[in-house]
Amino acid sequence: MANSLVYNTLSSLLTECIQHFSANCHSVSSESILKYLQTIENHLQYVEPIAKDFIGKYASNYDVVPGLEVNGYRSILAVLESLLLIIISTLRTVSAECGKTFFQGNFYVDKLHIYSDILHQLRALLYYAQMLIGLTPNGELFVDEKASEPFMHDCEIMAKACFYGSMHGFQYCGGMKPVVQSLATFAASYNDVHQPAGTWATFKSAINSSRYVVSPELRGEQLEKVYNGGDIQFFKNFWGLHEQGIVKAIPNLVGASVQVNRTFEIEPKAFDLPSVVENKNVRISFTSSLGLTKTVNGRLISFVLREGQESPASPSKPDTGFDKSRVRFKTIKAKPKSKNLIFFCHGGGFVALTSKSYELVLRQWSKELECPIFSIDYSLAPDAPFPEAFEECFYAYAWAINNAEYLGTTAENIVFAGDSAGGNLVLSVAMRAAMYGIKLPNSIVSMYPACIVRYSASPARLLSIMDPLLPLGVLSGCLGAYSGVKTKKIKRRTSKDWDASLRPMSPSRQPVSVKLLSSFVKDVGETFNRITNNATSTKRKPEDKTWWDEEFEVVSPDEISKTISDQSIDQSRDEEKHRNSSAMSIDGINNNSAGADPDTTSEKTPTSSSHMQDDDPGETIQRGGRSSLQTGTKFKLKLPHSFRPLKSKFCGDNFQMHHSPVVRNAFISPALASEDLLRKLPYVDIVGCEFDPLLDDSVILAKRLQSLGKSYQFHLIRGLPHGFLNLQVSNEAKEAAKSCLERIKAGLERTTPL
Repeated sequence: MANSLVYNTLSSLLTECIQHFSANCHSVSSESILKYLQTIENHLQYVEPIAKDFIGKYASNYDVVPGLEVNGYRSILAVLESLLLIIISTLRTVSAECGKTFFQGNFYVDKLHIYSDILHQLRALLYYAQMLIGLTPNGELFVDEKASEPFMHDCEIMAKACFYGSMHGFQYCGGMKPVVQSLATFAASYNDVHQPAGTWATFKSAINSSRYVVSPELRGEQLEKVYNGGDIQFFKNFWGLHEQGIVKAIPNLVGASVQVNRTFEIEPKAFDLPSVVENKNVRISFTSSLGLTKTVNGRLISFVLREGQESPASPSKPDTGFDKSRVRFKTIKAKPKSKNLIFFCHGGGFVALTSKSYELVLRQWSKELECPIFSIDYSLAPDAPFPEAFEECFYAYAWAINNAEYLGTTAENIVFAGDSAGGNLVLSVAMRAAMYGIKLPNSIVSMYPACIVRYSASPARLLSIMDPLLPLGVLSGCLGAYSGVKTKKIKRRTSKDWDASLRPMSPSRQPVSVKLLSSFVKDVGETFNRITNNATSTKRKPEDKTWWDEEFEVVSPDEISKTISDQSIDQSRDEEKHRNSSAMSIDGINNNSAGADPDTTSEKTPTSSSHMQDDDPGETIQRGGRSSLQTGTKFKLKLPHSFRPLKSKFCGDNFQMHHSPVVRNAFISPALASEDLLRKLPYVDIVGCEFDPLLDDSVILAKRLQSLGKSYQFHLIRGLPHGFLNLQVSNEAKEAAKSCLERIKAGLERTTPL
């Protein structure tokens, strides 16, 4: 989180530059620079108190455990800090060069315009983040689907082009920025090629696509249009490009050389496995939920040839033309079976990619681990929604145990590994294995998993408005496709309905406003007032209004329940005891007090500390010494009445998801599984990315494992995006992938599941 030094430095530079351009405003570029500097300064005076004095103070309440500073609120603050540091760097250059004769004013006009737009949208995210805190008083990061709809709706129609232009990936580490920008350019270009019909149209689009390299801001507008459309078929095709044509041969040319690369087609025949908890056999079978007769597919990769891998009875064949186990200059003697096996499920949002997409990664892992890797090619949504992929993966795992000799292993030590959607599947398969009583893996390495497959708002998911791989339209589309939840398209206004002068993201054009949902904010105001008031009988003065009182005429706090949770009488009594010593109050805020700035934050010294009671072990365990809400701490939460997020001109269709209980199924949303199922899991390594829209999924899973006393580790990867496993171009991504490999290697050394 940006500290006072960052804000003071930026404020000082803004003041200095504004003074200079106010005194030397002799050109159009100088006037524009002055305007954007003043806009940034205006945003900063509201952003700083919200970020530092509110979200920054209480973000620790949402950490997994004290000391492990990770959750979506912290990620939003980290994104803000990245932007502020970039602005500081630019303003230092402006300050040093503005007095020169050949000062490039137009160059800085464009930069400051983009900075202003991004800061505007980040200010909106901070606004939504504090609303989320009001809805989740007990440390939960997600709100339910109904309460999420206004958040997700507003995020859908927010302008995003400023994030996808020249500043695309600004929050990531230095080596990853050019990678995501290159992907963005390619995606914008591919959309031109993907849409037209006919050879000439395709050729013309490909030629014209070079303009996205020359004009990053044009690329930003194009990506905003593509991402808002949420066309799952487009992303299935785009993500799978490296599996097409000659490109699919690249792993064989540049990857680690392996002696075994075979594809499996397993007939779904029933068989028995011995139970490890009872003296009986467990019947394993697979029937497609789609009513189809189909095989379960997978890929075996092994650095060396081992006994049984080329057995004539194996339901496998060499990968087309490039399998080094078939193309040899001399006979290779098979080595003994390995004791180890890696069971891998690939990512791709449940809708795209195959084991072929991960071949480069798996080849290297097989070489480093010196053991076979069995990767599953599960059926993809939306053609095969839940539970098809899950059932296939479970059957494949049970088959692997029963037919380990075909994989060149004795399967004494097994580690589950998967990323994104695959991280979800390996967790679900492990829970099903525990429920059936069959052999469990030694450990699970779940990398940036989707653990809550529902259209719910969380602070991390707010970051999807700027994510290069999981933009909001794609995220919602993937979750809906896998869950099989029906969506209803509501046609929004198209670009033809918009006046060209209202295009928000192009330079020198004015934004249009988003109208916030007043009825929803009323509910937020009520909830927030309930959780932040002291549990005392002190009545609030009529003039002591909060921002939602003024804007939305919420009922008096006296009419609102003062308990945070009324689930049980005992819990209410415990909370009453704790609340007397550690509650936050925003009572006494007088928006109309003389001399007070109506749009700034005021903070007073707490009247009492917020230490946990030594004789209350339940609270101590639950909150673990985190910074709790303090009595007497007063915050001004009001944003200017005129503030609205910038609105996209490419609103596309609004996908209204019909709520379904299937998204709460333990095997589709592992983080929502019962305590009994979670207790049966083996040791879990959770790898989360700091700026990943799915980060809160991992945090919730870790918090639940922590509450149950389960053995696990949470590994936070800073500065990298979701999906870094397939983006090992930068050194940072390579190091992160290496750390995941170390987790897998350590899992193989765990002789028994914990």
